[in-house]
Amino acid sequence: MRIKEFSIRHYGPLPDTGRVPLSNLNLFFGKNEEGKTLLIDALVKRLFGQNRGVFERIDRVDGDPDGYVIMEDDKGKKIKLPEKGDLTKIAGLKPSDCRNAFIIRNSDL
Repeated sequence: MRIKEFSIRHYGPLPDTGRVPLSNLNLFFGKNEEGKTLLIDALVKRLFGQNRGVFERIDRVDGDPDGYVIMEDDKGKKIKLPEKGDLTKIAGLKPSDCRNAFIIRNSDL
């Protein structure tokens, strides 16, 4: 499965991302305190819903972001989250299976 597109709205100081289509290589960059990690936090919350306990310090902002994530399986079928559940249900993964796939912080090294 791969993330094809996402949109994050109403998540603390993070501006509305609008529709963000993704390709084979995606780089989120910017100065300190511009929202890079907060964006990843919001994506994790959208992907895992309430099953996100393994992600330490994920609650920098109270509440859950509005928005969606569109996933595509290996057969090309698109799945929109959170409408179709969360990643643990649709892919048979545990949050711990994906913990370091999203972001590696200095404290994790």
